Amino acid sequence: MKNFRCLIGVLLCITLIPVPTYAAASSADKCQARINLALDTELRLYRAILFGVKPAEEAPVGDIRYKFITGEPWIKKADGNWTNNKEDFADNAEIDDTSDTAYLLQTNDEGEKIARPGIFETKRVMTSTLIPYLLQNMRALSCNTNRICMQAQYSLRQTGNSVIPIDALQPLGCIKFENLVTLQECHLAEGEVNDMANVITYCSDVSNQMLSRESALLKLAVEYDAGYRSTLQFAGMFDLFLEELRWPMTGSIRQAASLIGQLNRIPCFLSSCDESPVINP
Repeated sequence: MKNFRCLIGVLLCITLIPVPTYAAASSADKCQARINLALDTELRLYRAILFGVKPAEEAPVGDIRYKFITGEPWIKKADGNWTNNKEDFADNAEIDDTSDTAYLLQTNDEGEKIARPGIFETKRVMTSTLIPYLLQNMRALSCNTNRICMQAQYSLRQTGNSVIPIDALQPLGCIKFENLVTLQECHLAEGEVNDMANVITYCSDVSNQMLSRESALLKLAVEYDAGYRSTLQFAGMFDLFLEELRWPMTGSIRQAASLIGQLNRIPCFLSSCDESPVINP
């Protein structure tokens, strides 16, 4: 009887344990994943502006591209052969048409895709000239991340499985973003309040961490670029110096060598010139 009561007590304790709502947690996780996808896309566009983007045909083997909207990664295995984790295959034209950085590519007169150079690929300028454009690009990344967080907050108040148009969103100090839609995965108006708060905090924290990291990386890239350009400038000036120094030095050495070769023709007017050397016994 005593054991039976203990068993009943254990069963009651188990039944009283609060069971988490997996549906709400799953919805919050999907919203966070959608926010991550949007932030990753903006980060790739930001880096493409910095370092440039090449068409799929010119990309080296091992290069990775991401599909627009879905964010599905594709890796280049060989010339004209791209594959994903599902072992599907795509050619260069498909990658150029569907990757999230494809619209940055330029087109020549024949309609072919050509590479778009990045800010750091600008030639014949000093690094200080590039700093305003680099900072403007960083500012654009900050505005886009703030827009994504505002878009997620607006989506949290919506319900349903269809996206809802957003007239305009304007983060503080940024341009107005128009013709936007809600993030369908973030329609959590019928979910838990804690999930909504966690999503808002998550977007803010992740975007701030990303901006802090990219600021540090941009500082490193600027320092490297400045050192590299200074080395090239010093090497070019030193080459000109050696080129200018070459002709006077080689001319003087050539004249001195020619003079030494003519010393045997100088006549000897001293009587000691014809004397034999004295050998001491």
